[in-house]
Amino acid sequence: MQRLPPLIIFSQLINSNFFSMQKKIWLFVFFTALLVNLSSIVVPSAIFFFFSKPLLVLSLIGWLFFSLKQYGGAVYLFPLAALFFSLLGDILLLFEKANPLFFIVGLISFLIAHVGYIIIFNRIRTKNNISIKWWIIFIILCYYSILLSSLFPNLGQMKIPVVVYGAVISTMFFVALHLLYNKSNANMQIVMGAVLFVVSDSILAFNKFYNNLSSASFLIMLTYAFAQYFIIKGIISNTTNGKFVTGRL
Repeated sequence: MQRLPPLIIFSQLINSNFFSMQKKIWLFVFFTALLVNLSSIVVPSAIFFFFSKPLLVLSLIGWLFFSLKQYGGAVYLFPLAALFFSLLGDILLLFEKANPLFFIVGLISFLIAHVGYIIIFNRIRTKNNISIKWWIIFIILCYYSILLSSLFPNLGQMKIPVVVYGAVISTMFFVALHLLYNKSNANMQIVMGAVLFVVSDSILAFNKFYNNLSSASFLIMLTYAFAQYFIIKGIISNTTNGKFVTGRL
């Protein structure tokens, strides 16, 4: 067995330690940003909220990049795209009070992010040899029907955007729930993230179009942040376990 030159071994060790440190740094940034963001809601501070909200997803992008860089750029293409459009949506929603158009474009950004997650979750489903479970549609249709029937009378000109967005996030939820049939830690993390995403968006929708909730902002950000965190953590774990591969759609 041929031994590697000491210089190459040292270089590999340095790279390994560098990436490991970077992952820890970005996770620290994420949880710090989350603490600052939630604190800025409890003790209102527009400036701290404004800067901490985009930093949540931005730090997850850094975590994802340094966690999967060794697998090549194609591996984290869809997760990175999903996070990018989530970040864009976060930024746009910060300005929704200035112009309602920002809310619509932000909604479109999150819709694209969910399409990315649908593709990822479906690849993991097929890699785990999980067939389509049609009974899950019943659960999704119940959720979707209750949501729309509650909000529809108050949607006004937002009927079509909300109906389309609701259909997309319901599809994301539908695909994610299939991963319950392979209860690995990575899959359970994705399912948890998907559930929290649905909870976060449902609270946001009810708060905006049905009835203002006193603690809505806090709950929305708490569930949203951990939704993204668990989804990315699950994707990273599935990639390192060989359960998420790229290829043709």
